[in-house]
Amino acid sequence: MSTRSIADLLGRGLEWHRLGDLDRAAEAYGEVLTLNPDQPEAAHLIGIVAAQRGEFEPAARSIARAIALRPAAAHFHANLGEVYRAIGQSRRAAACQRVARRLCPEGFDGPGDHDVLIRAEGSPDLPFEPAGRGAGLAPGPGEAHLNLGRALYEARRLKEALFHCGEAVRLSPGHAPAWNNLGNVLRELGRTTEAKASYAEALRVDPDMTVVYLNLGRLVQDEGRLKDAETWFRIALGLEPDSVEIRWSLANALELSGRYDEAASLCEQALALDPNSAESLVCLGSVRHAQGRLDDAVRHFRDATRANPGYVPAHCSLGVVLGQGGDFEGAERSFRDALRLPADRHRTLNELAKLLRGKLPQADLDAIERLIADPDLPDNKRADLHLGAAEVLDARGDYAPAAEHVRRGKGIRRAETVRAGTEYRPEPFEAFVDGMVASCPTEFFERVQGLGLSTDRPVFVFGLPRSGTTLTEQILAAHSQVHGAGELPLARMGFDSLPAILELPVTAERALGAIDRESADRLARAHLARLDEIGRGVPLVVDKMPENYHYLGYLAVLFPRARFIHCRRDLRDVGVSCWFTNFRDIRWVNDLDHIAARFAGYRRLMAHWSATLPVPILEIDYEETVADLEGTARRLLDWCGLDWEPDCLSFHRPRNPVKTASTAQVRQPIYTRSVGRWKHYQDELGPLFDRLVPILAAMV
Repeated sequence: MSTRSIADLLGRGLEWHRLGDLDRAAEAYGEVLTLNPDQPEAAHLIGIVAAQRGEFEPAARSIARAIALRPAAAHFHANLGEVYRAIGQSRRAAACQRVARRLCPEGFDGPGDHDVLIRAEGSPDLPFEPAGRGAGLAPGPGEAHLNLGRALYEARRLKEALFHCGEAVRLSPGHAPAWNNLGNVLRELGRTTEAKASYAEALRVDPDMTVVYLNLGRLVQDEGRLKDAETWFRIALGLEPDSVEIRWSLANALELSGRYDEAASLCEQALALDPNSAESLVCLGSVRHAQGRLDDAVRHFRDATRANPGYVPAHCSLGVVLGQGGDFEGAERSFRDALRLPADRHRTLNELAKLLRGKLPQADLDAIERLIADPDLPDNKRADLHLGAAEVLDARGDYAPAAEHVRRGKGIRRAETVRAGTEYRPEPFEAFVDGMVASCPTEFFERVQGLGLSTDRPVFVFGLPRSGTTLTEQILAAHSQVHGAGELPLARMGFDSLPAILELPVTAERALGAIDRESADRLARAHLARLDEIGRGVPLVVDKMPENYHYLGYLAVLFPRARFIHCRRDLRDVGVSCWFTNFRDIRWVNDLDHIAARFAGYRRLMAHWSATLPVPILEIDYEETVADLEGTARRLLDWCGLDWEPDCLSFHRPRNPVKTASTAQVRQPIYTRSVGRWKHYQDELGPLFDRLVPILAAMV
């Protein structure tokens, strides 16, 4: 059943709900939950129905389940508060309302279709009983389990910690720290929905417990929900304005969102409060790294290792950035320094595996295998190690065991997303492609001719992940007139803002069809300002975000004189590479059927752009680049209007940082072993290759 069908069922249920037919509304919501038990709106709405029937205990359970699935939905908390008010639990009701108001300070004057409130205006703050506060501070009979659970958690004995933290909340359910500790253990074990439920319960006991907001922010950030993470971190910062930890945590979320100036400012504020905060130094180093300021990043990471020699992320971050700058020996030294520390051995070993690949010493591979076999290792860390081991074995030519490691690692990744309710579904991308095709016919480009800015500064390099976008960028970035900016989120962020800018209650792809001169100029100038900041005075700035092929119609309107470069590669090799790569933010790579479906959508969208886009696109084939590097380099420079510079043939020499899953490969001279790599995996991935044959034929 597609997400469209779920949306239809929710819409049908809401219509019955508004008409007062609770039975039919509940039936529709129940159908949604049958199709997707982790659909938060349906869980919330069926709880509303139960409350309206006077069935308050089932209502509370259902709405609490919705909160566990989507804890940043303010109206969920508000409605749960109303349920508690109805059954006389005023302390809990007040706590829910306080959390709701922190999430949505402006109130609920304009809810969307699914933001049904039990009381349209919400409810006033209820008295917060002193006994409730006392209960939140005194653990009572669960104190021994609380302390033991915390100690086991800090010792990374998570399964034992889980038992004792569970006993702590069973014996002292009114103690917020116990719920928070249980949430921490569940989060480390990858049981994110249960972790959210525990954190939500902690807030119902004590809505002023700052660390819970901080932990919720980190959890949803790990899921890629950066806006929700920012919400939780800002609430925490409002409760503790002088917190160094909250500042660097919020800065980290902003850096991942591409808001580098805000992130750097927060890091500097944190360092003004505590100049020796290794976490703040690492965060600032990450921001400078993302901005392309490699020397500054290295300096901040080195400062962090001096501030706290036992802080593993400082050593690992330094190793990563040194490797991306081409200093492989320095990178390995940093990882070895981290490996001598007891914490995060899985991360350090995984980084070493990615750096050294086939050159990884057998002792390190043996250590990876031992960690994988450790029953106490959380599954999310086990997945990292499976995929790291696969890279090593693949580079050694041990293809069958490499494939088995990938199969197991990706299986864990899929299970993680199912548990978190964030599993990939092909239908939204198919609907997006449909929307872009419908919104951008030839007539659309005729209408918008002359909009945007007349600048040739942006260079957009795009294609599927692992199609050669990084290689193409590095060839260009070796030129004195080009700055390689890496993967910038600017196109996606601008495109997603279209409905708000145009004040249209539609999807971004539909809003694109209504773009006008004022909005195009506004968006283009904001985008170009960021390129000016990143490019540091160099004439051309390369953005090599692969998924920018989604937004070519939008980018062609904003920058009709920009250079567009499409990277192509044998889809079978792309499929193998995507299957092997440990992407944390690309969920479709975890399932072979989803890879095939994504490739089909990519082919369909690129065929549409080829037929309608009014700007020329240079096609660069990975196989041709490998076979004739100089010929490809000359084509790229000619396309960008640049004179020949021989340094473009030495792209592997350090100049710009390379943020890619294949850093070590990009920092080597051109090689041919990745061409035809798919042939090593015909037995394991044959069904995928069979599905790609018609797509390959259509692209010829």
